[in-house]
Amino acid sequence: MKKYKICNTIWSFKFLNDHYFNKNFEQFEITSEEEPIHSIEFYQVDEFEITNYDTNIKDESGNEIIQIKYLTNKTIFYVKSSVRNKKHYQYVLSTLRFGEIMEEYGFLLLRASCVEVSGGALIITGNKKSGKTTFVDMWLAKFKSSDFISNDTILVKPNKLGGLVYSNPFSGNKCPNKDYEIPVNGLLILDRSIQNKFVKLTQMDKIIEISQKVQISEDIKVNPKLIDYCSCLVNTTKVVKHSGYITDYSVISIFDELYIK
Repeated sequence: MKKYKICNTIWSFKFLNDHYFNKNFEQFEITSEEEPIHSIEFYQVDEFEITNYDTNIKDESGNEIIQIKYLTNKTIFYVKSSVRNKKHYQYVLSTLRFGEIMEEYGFLLLRASCVEVSGGALIITGNKKSGKTTFVDMWLAKFKSSDFISNDTILVKPNKLGGLVYSNPFSGNKCPNKDYEIPVNGLLILDRSIQNKFVKLTQMDKIIEISQKVQISEDIKVNPKLIDYCSCLVNTTKVVKHSGYITDYSVISIFDELYIK
C-alpha cells in the first residue's frame, strides 16, 4: 500500500482507482519505513460478508451500500459493486475520516478555498454557488505571483496568531503546486447577490458566519474547537465580506480592501 506525507504526518491509502483524486495526488507520495499514523482503505464487494462492522451507509431506498470498520490506526470501507459514483463516495468519506484523525493531532479541516498571497494564506469561504472557485480562478489570473492551495478544503493548525494553513490532497480537482505551511493573512466571505458591495460585520457576526460556512458537513454538530478558532481568527486576521458577482473589478476591490486599506 502506498504512503503519503501530509502535514508532516505519514498516511497510507488504498482507493478503488489509483490517484483517483486528481493527477497531482502522487506529489504527496513517499517511500519511507515509518509506519503511518492511519490507513484508509476502500474495497469493492459484490455482497457484504462481514457482520461485525461498526456502521453503514444506506441509499435513498434504504439499501445498505457501504459498510465501515474502525480498527486501531485503520479505517476500512467496503463498497458494494452496484454503487454508482464510487469516486464521490471515496472522496467524501476519506475527507471526513482524514479530518477526524487530524483533529486528534491539533488540526482542523475546513470547507474553504485558499490561495497564497505574499507568503500567507487567504482563506475564501461562502455558501454553495457563492463563487469561491470562480474567485480563485480569477484571482490567480489577475495576480500571477499568487499560488493555488485549494478549492475545496484546507487544513489549519490553530495558534494565537490565526493559525497555519497546510497543503493537503483533499483540495478539490487539483493539488497545490507546493507543500505549503504558511500563516493565515486574510479571510474573505463571499455571498452572491445582485448588487456588488462590501458588508460590514460585527465581531460576533464574523464568528457566526465563518463557523457556519467552513463546517465540513452540515450533518455534523458544530465543533467547539472550531468556534474557538474562529474567535481567534477574527481577532488576528482581517475579515472581509463581499456580496455580489465575481468580476475583474470586484477581485481588484477585494484585494484593496484586504491588503491595501
